[in-house]
Amino acid sequence: MTDQYLYLHLADPNGNSTDLAQALRANSLRIWSERGADVWGMFSGLFGLGSNELIVILHNAAGVAPSALSEPVGTAQVLRANALRSTVRPVAFAPLVENGLYVLRQFRLKPNSVAETVRLSRQAWETFEADAGFQTRPVGLFEQTKPAEANYDNMMLVTHYDGFESWERSRKPAKEAQDNFRRRHALTTRSGAIALRLLTAQ
Repeated sequence: MTDQYLYLHLADPNGNSTDLAQALRANSLRIWSERGADVWGMFSGLFGLGSNELIVILHNAAGVAPSALSEPVGTAQVLRANALRSTVRPVAFAPLVENGLYVLRQFRLKPNSVAETVRLSRQAWETFEADAGFQTRPVGLFEQTKPAEANYDNMMLVTHYDGFESWERSRKPAKEAQDNFRRRHALTTRSGAIALRLLTAQ
């Protein structure tokens, strides 16, 4: 069963990510919840994200318009707001709680490639997650809602690792996973990744 989410990339023009997180906890989280959206994950950067930036992914259960959820962020700048649809994960909403490393990957796909990307990912994870050489769990695979005129598909993958060593070792997974990831890569026209640390919403 799919569900609606919202990706927010925020920046504090006059502070840092700690200041921004405190400001969100003080006001924005309550407003979001009142509007039907709860935090799935709030992240600061380990690399690839500015020191004054945060990423927040909200579970948008009520299907509220992105503008209504990107508005209550005080003086923060909304660098990007994307509506998302969950695919094979998460199956049901539950806030992320595991410490460690989160890697967020954005994919631009060839047209009409979402279903095949989901299938290949699900199949790859069967051996990828079971590999004894590292500890990892893909926690979210989302399709980005796009304008009707767009001629490509965007997806976002969030993967948890217990640390950088597992991330490094996971670059060489079992052959079955490698084959599926290689097929998925063939559907991708552009991609990028950032490393994140989960922040509590309290």
